[in-house]
Amino acid sequence: MKYMVFLCGIISILTAGCIPVMGNGRETEKISQEERVETMEEKITLEKEQKELLKSISINEEKVEEGKLSGWQKEVLRQYDYAMEYLKEKYPSYTFHIINCEPMSKVNQAHSSFFFYEGEAEDTVYDLYLYADEKNADEPYSAQDNFYTVLIKKAYEERLMQLMTENGISCRQIDAQLHTVQGKDFREGMDLEPIINGTQKMKQLTVFYIEETGQTAGQTAGEVKAVLEQQKIYGSFRILGEPEAGGETYQEDFNIFY
Repeated sequence: MKYMVFLCGIISILTAGCIPVMGNGRETEKISQEERVETMEEKITLEKEQKELLKSISINEEKVEEGKLSGWQKEVLRQYDYAMEYLKEKYPSYTFHIINCEPMSKVNQAHSSFFFYEGEAEDTVYDLYLYADEKNADEPYSAQDNFYTVLIKKAYEERLMQLMTENGISCRQIDAQLHTVQGKDFREGMDLEPIINGTQKMKQLTVFYIEETGQTAGQTAGEVKAVLEQQKIYGSFRILGEPEAGGETYQEDFNIFY
């Protein structure tokens, strides 16, 4: 009898010792499940423009409306934030709206493309290319855009016209066709002289409409080309002359790349 009592006592002690352990295990498991559910149901508050952007490139618009985003959608938001800050820094006097995006993917590994307009001019859309560098923790993103073209086109054409006049060349018109994206150096208030003196490269196709000045269009075109080469102005160029005796318009195309 004493032996049985002693054995029951041991069992009671062991059992009593197990209860807290099992209880803690269940509580830990319960907390872990709750954390997982909370993480899965984490919601992100989106601004109207962010929400519309994600809806335009997502299949499940309801999830976007609820702020329940997948990993790639969160990455698009991070890139969106960078793009907006980049534009504000380059063009502080202007207001921008990003309306669409082609995210970087396995098919398109080069960059993400964002499309935006300025102010209320919704019909004129510009491009921003965003590049990701996972190895650079300090600056994981960089970007290029083509909004600068609006700001410098007229001034650049006038500066080229001045350059031609200074060299005794008569041009009826100069049309700088600027479309390509450029980085942070091409910004509001930028100085055009580095482009004119050949120390800064700018991709372009600029057309010179030359006038008759008592010499052939070919001779005048040669003078234009010589000035551009001397200045080392980077880009592609086209020279158009007045219709000659045969009725054909003179045209010459050339590049200055270095």
